[in-house]
Amino acid sequence: MFRSDQKATQIYTERPVVEKASLLSNIGGALGLCIGFSVITVAELIELLIVFCLSMAKARGRRQIGEQKLPQITMVQSTEKSAEYHQ
Repeated sequence: MFRSDQKATQIYTERPVVEKASLLSNIGGALGLCIGFSVITVAELIELLIVFCLSMAKARGRRQIGEQKLPQITMVQSTEKSAEYHQ
């Protein structure tokens, strides 16, 4: 502050509370956490899909193997019994 009637002058200086380097570091750290979490989430979703597909393929393989091993049962009606019931 300058006044003509006083001989003393006061000079005020302003300094930022947070330095530029510190501000950029904080922003970068926050973005790094967010990006890191999203990358981990995507990796976990891919892993989940792979595990699900493998388990479905394994279940389908078991089902096909099980169907081949089972004997086929056919229902045959005897004509003699059906004749008895119709009488």
